[in-house]
Amino acid sequence: MQRWAEQRGWDDVVEILSDGEVTADEQEYGVSSYVRCLEALGFEFGEREPDPISGFRLSWTEVEYAGPGEWANEAEYDACEQRYFVGVQLVYEATHEQVMDPTLADGVRACLGEVGRETDGKETKLEDFYAPGESWAPGDEVVSCVEEQMRVLFPEIVGHGISF
Repeated sequence: MQRWAEQRGWDDVVEILSDGEVTADEQEYGVSSYVRCLEALGFEFGEREPDPISGFRLSWTEVEYAGPGEWANEAEYDACEQRYFVGVQLVYEATHEQVMDPTLADGVRACLGEVGRETDGKETKLEDFYAPGESWAPGDEVVSCVEEQMRVLFPEIVGHGISF
């Protein structure tokens, strides 16, 4: 990943990745830089919340394009995302333990029980809801229950993601 950032001339990301880990402060730098980069393109963000799904992924109460005319510059958006989200945030996520909000985990367990899927009550992160070797897919029972419970328990959060 560091070489990838070097090839693009992203000295700030290279420095973050140079010691092989992304600290909480460096992750915060990446998040803040990502937001500033997208704000420069005309996006507006509401309050940032800790993501109930992972405990640290990006979540906002509102995200919308408020620039002039229709949003059309996908390349600039992708550049912000590649530099600060992929280059910093995803490395942080890959090296730190995700912990789901306990209320969300309880809601997911209840939802899965309603569709006949057993849980053991010890799930603390998204991947715990899957059997060993089972992989997630958009729209599967677990993802559907997480999305449903996010809408019910955290309706103010519109920007969230599911990954592990």
